[in-house]
Amino acid sequence: MAAPTFTLINHTDIDLAESTTGWYDFDTLDTDIKKEGSNGITGTFRADGETGYFTDGGGAPVTAVGKTFRAWINTTNVPYLTTEAGGGAELLMNDGATSEYKTMFGLDTYFGGWFYIVWDMNEFTTLTLANVERWGFRQQLSSNAKNIDNWWMDALRYLDGYSMTGGTSGDEITFTEIEAADRGTTTLYGYGVVQQVEGVFYASGEIQFGTGATTTWFKSDGAIVVFIDKPVAAGLYSLAGVGTGTRVDIQNSVFRGGGTTDATRFILDMSDSNLLSCTFAANLVVRAAAVSFKSGQTVIVNTFDDCGQIIAGGANFSGGTVKNYEGAPDTAAFSWNSATETDGLMDDMTFKKGAAPTHAIEFTTFAADFTLNDIAFGTAWGAEDSTSATLYFPDSGSDRDWVINLSGCTGTITYRKIRAGDTVTLVIDPVTTTVTVKDAKDLAVIENARVMLIAKDATGPLPYEESVTSITRSGAVATVTHTAHGLATGDFVYIRGADQDEYNVCVEVTYLTTDTYTFAVNGTPGDATGIIIATGGYFNTLTNASGVVTNTRSITSNQPLNGWARKGSTSPYYKSGLIDITTDSGAGVTTTTFLLRDE
Repeated sequence: MAAPTFTLINHTDIDLAESTTGWYDFDTLDTDIKKEGSNGITGTFRADGETGYFTDGGGAPVTAVGKTFRAWINTTNVPYLTTEAGGGAELLMNDGATSEYKTMFGLDTYFGGWFYIVWDMNEFTTLTLANVERWGFRQQLSSNAKNIDNWWMDALRYLDGYSMTGGTSGDEITFTEIEAADRGTTTLYGYGVVQQVEGVFYASGEIQFGTGATTTWFKSDGAIVVFIDKPVAAGLYSLAGVGTGTRVDIQNSVFRGGGTTDATRFILDMSDSNLLSCTFAANLVVRAAAVSFKSGQTVIVNTFDDCGQIIAGGANFSGGTVKNYEGAPDTAAFSWNSATETDGLMDDMTFKKGAAPTHAIEFTTFAADFTLNDIAFGTAWGAEDSTSATLYFPDSGSDRDWVINLSGCTGTITYRKIRAGDTVTLVIDPVTTTVTVKDAKDLAVIENARVMLIAKDATGPLPYEESVTSITRSGAVATVTHTAHGLATGDFVYIRGADQDEYNVCVEVTYLTTDTYTFAVNGTPGDATGIIIATGGYFNTLTNASGVVTNTRSITSNQPLNGWARKGSTSPYYKSGLIDITTDSGAGVTTTTFLLRDE
């Protein structure tokens, strides 16, 4: 089995209890009852309020600023202790002038054996932390204890956790090897950062896989890891993969933050830019503080329950479940912070809203289109533009036209955008209209043929010969007021009836509001006059090298279209060919138009 090589993080040994020097009222070494090395240290404590501790003996204090104190303590005075609420056993710290105490356990919460002390030193608010010189305990008893050795301590230190290297392909480091190396097989170490009880691994610090270029292989398959409920600093608990030599493979495992406070949540971070590889599949993650991955990683079929925000980084999250996120308003459970197209990377996910007014997914990095396939959102998300809308678009610093294609997605699908200049188009269950233009004689595809298709009648969702209230111009941009127009950015509009010919065009529009849109206008006409009507369309577009124009969008009912294809600007020239099709709301339409040469 692969034994990891540890590098201790933020570590100072205070005293390892290998001699009685510096110990007050601990006067005997015990070679049998110990947790680390050759000895523990023991003493007799009978009366209520008695203390025992290690002191630096007037030497240089061991600074506690930003430190996590760890030690092992054991007692047989259980029948005499008061309850935890009554004080029980208290952790003692002293800076040479002031003592401060924190309750560790009592008669009702301690049942014998070694108790592992893990304590954030910043919790001691009356001490000068740079001058701590005494570490020990005080007992609160309901009656005097027997006159025998009854308290033991071992291995006083400051320690946040450890990074590790080692393992090979086929002989990876596992949590079993980490716990064994922590505990020691021939010489007891007793770091206690990872302990195993009845097959469950209890963690109490930073656990880092890899350090840099050193080869490290880590694997977890079926492990259960619980970060224990201790008074630690927020951010201490973590699992992270680091370094160009590190491979992490975690599957079918459970990771849980114990307790109920935010401090006992853990950070799950596999986003290091140098991390060689990471597979994270079919795991259950509960009460993580934050979760981060990066592009190229496989993060599939996991459940994230009551976690902080998940930073996707472009990784593949297909098949995953994200539920019970309880962040602040205008935050989302899942952040897609990459311009990578989501098609195939978020398929078949499930999002279940928690109690707080938050969003399911936020998009923070712009790309023209994102695609969401078969996502189950449920029905608990809020209304459009609310702080619990399904999708969220923070202010990216520039006006953006976001297009989100949703295929096979269920539940409430709404959005909220923060930047006024942004537009968001939700294309729900889109269908594709495709026209291919070919030469009628030799069936060759025709590149750069112009295809124009507009609504044939008023039976479809596109507007048909609807009245335009006004068209105004500012510079090269025309703004159209057209009540409930139903057009989206990228659609075309065919305008007729303006007295100014520059406005009588079939042109691509940019959505502004439910009742307005803009388009680029040539020349410098005044504001439009006349009886103006507008009809929506899909194309006034040149075919590509394959002779194709295509449009993908969602429509609520079948859309009849008509128009023409032609090529008269460059040789070879073709006569116009009429097109008359209907785009099916469930299947779209694909058609081929054949043109006759005109030369």
